[in-house]
Amino acid sequence: MLPLVSIIITCFNREKTIGRAIESAIEQDYPNLEIVISDNQSTDKSWEIIKSHSSRDERIKCFQNDINLGMSANYKIAVEKLSSGDYFSFLNSDDEFVNPNFISEAVETVSNNPGTYIVKSGIVTQKNNKKYFFTYETEAVENGVQYLERVEFRDDLGMAGSFVHRQTFIDLKINYNNINFDYEMVAKVAMYGNIGFIKKVSYKFLWHSRNLSLNLFHKSNLPDLVAGYDSILAFYKQQTNYNTERSSAFEFQIKSYLFFMILKYAHIQQHNEFQLYQGVIKENNAIIAEKILNSSKWRKFKRRHPFPKLSRFAFKVLSYLPV
Repeated sequence: MLPLVSIIITCFNREKTIGRAIESAIEQDYPNLEIVISDNQSTDKSWEIIKSHSSRDERIKCFQNDINLGMSANYKIAVEKLSSGDYFSFLNSDDEFVNPNFISEAVETVSNNPGTYIVKSGIVTQKNNKKYFFTYETEAVENGVQYLERVEFRDDLGMAGSFVHRQTFIDLKINYNNINFDYEMVAKVAMYGNIGFIKKVSYKFLWHSRNLSLNLFHKSNLPDLVAGYDSILAFYKQQTNYNTERSSAFEFQIKSYLFFMILKYAHIQQHNEFQLYQGVIKENNAIIAEKILNSSKWRKFKRRHPFPKLSRFAFKVLSYLPV
């Protein structure tokens, strides 16, 4: 019997995008599917749109929280209480699947490779009218620890385009309250066994001013962001024959990756956020900061996403911020 797969959509005030997200889930060709939608007390027309789609497709299970639980709690209840799949895939309510075979291909990967608890696919990021593609160079299944030991800036550890074994995810007790929880999810589930890859682009990530990923990277969250790698490092030590040299190399690698993500989002936000984060990361680990800021990946990223033009007053103010 084919395993049940849950596509999980959490929503709050996404009336302009939730319909297309649901439709892209419906278009998946996998036959044993449930689409679980948890609305966090939207105040716009999102809930009406969700109920309308639900009335036309019995695979859709929609729920609305009695109160707004916050993003983290909404994820948790959707995964652990509302869904019942053997596997799940998150679909943000402002994103969409762009490969109707994604779930089928992911199920085939885990079925043919026992011990594989997560599959990652290629993604496309859309920012205004531009699209940026990320694809994996292989479809081979790989030991998760070995993959994390060599993770590079170009790799993607986010939850977009991820297919995950649900019980393993629950058993690992991922900290939903950590704003880096999707990185923790991918890293820990991968290190629990093997990780599989799908070359094809399967997920479209929409970049906009109300995007939660961008808004999480704010200075008030800085301590949590900088410390976000700790639980990943601790789990790595549990899963390997611990030795100081190997652990130190992994710490440098994973910290470099997470700090690159922090700087990337801060750079897109605005000048003062970036300057603040850059200063903290330099203070935390000057070698990693230098590695990131001098990398070809960083230079390419800056060309694609230049700072917005500043007023003369703003530039004068920002010139006093520490670097």
